[in-house]
Amino acid sequence: MHAVGIDVGGTNVRAAVVDKNGQVLDLIKEPTPAFAPDVLPVLVNLINHYLKHEKYDISAAGIGLSGVIDPITGVITGAGDTMPGWLGTEVGKYLKEKLPIPVTIDNDVNVAGLGEFINRKLIGDPVHQFVYLSIGTGLGGAIIHNGRIISGNNGGAGEIGHSILYPDGLACGCGKMGCAEKYVSGTALNRFAKEISSDCHSYELLKLYQSRDAKAVRLIRQFLRDLGTVMINIQAYFDPEEIIIGGGLSSAFYLMKADLNRILSSLGHQQEVNWSIAADGENIGVIGAAYLSETADHSQMR
Repeated sequence: MHAVGIDVGGTNVRAAVVDKNGQVLDLIKEPTPAFAPDVLPVLVNLINHYLKHEKYDISAAGIGLSGVIDPITGVITGAGDTMPGWLGTEVGKYLKEKLPIPVTIDNDVNVAGLGEFINRKLIGDPVHQFVYLSIGTGLGGAIIHNGRIISGNNGGAGEIGHSILYPDGLACGCGKMGCAEKYVSGTALNRFAKEISSDCHSYELLKLYQSRDAKAVRLIRQFLRDLGTVMINIQAYFDPEEIIIGGGLSSAFYLMKADLNRILSSLGHQQEVNWSIAADGENIGVIGAAYLSETADHSQMR
């Protein structure tokens, strides 16, 4: 038996058959529609493509999507201003009506956290209880416990990017002020980069930091101080075995590791913050989505 895993990204929808060992088979990609609800027929077409394939015996499918998703009903209960038309979409109901197999959906960062769980298990370095931080355009989080997502009452657990870091700070698309992702994200780094010059962007800022440019070092250390504050709060709230940093900016933390460790120590904490950089990989979402489908209790969904 195989499962289909689908990862809906800002640019592409990635889908694949995944076997019981977490190996990705027959990967295909489709452009992500600009209007969010238009992604629903794309999902149905991708799953049907695999259901018609004689080579695979598909038992279930899992999908990682952006936004806050009610894990029981599959309704989008929270969505940022970058996803027009997404809030309130009844994804679960639509897929149930269109497909003959059970389909499980969850937030894309939660699904990536599951993918990281599988990756670490496969390389013989398992982490059973961790918080996965996805630092890319925004800041997302997932709480993983023994291969299961801690979803919370309404599917909103792990929305670390929308915890308030600076009360009365910068306005966030979610409607609050001073959310963590306004200060800890690729978008935030791009804003910092403009203090170097109007045409500087985050990658140039990181290059300047690597060359120890004084202004770049100061700006990156401010970014890391904000991240360190978020991480120490995570440690206090959840006491994870590890905080794993993934997402589009994760590879940059090899450059920033020493400074982040110094900042974590300077902030002070009762327990050591054990953190690492995610293995990630471009298939982490489809692997996590397939695993999600295999472990879901489909009888609870409606």
